[in-house]
Amino acid sequence: MPLPKKVQVFKGQDGDARVRMVFKNNRKMNVSEGYENTTYARKVGNEIGNALGIKVDDLTKKK
Repeated sequence: MPLPKKVQVFKGQDGDARVRMVFKNNRKMNVSEGYENTTYARKVGNEIGNALGIKVDDLTKKK
C-alpha cells in the first residue's frame, strides 16, 4: 500500500470527529471510528501523521 499524501482530521455529518488518509489519486480511507471528543481525534491524527512523517490537516477548527 502506498503512503498517503496527507492525514485529515474532520467532522462527519453526525458531528463526530474522524481521521482519514488521502492518497495520491485522491482516494480517501477512514482510519478511525467517530469520536465525540474532537481533541482525542486530533491526537490520533497527529500520532498517525508523525508515525508516517507526513503533515496533518485539521478540518475540525471553526472558521
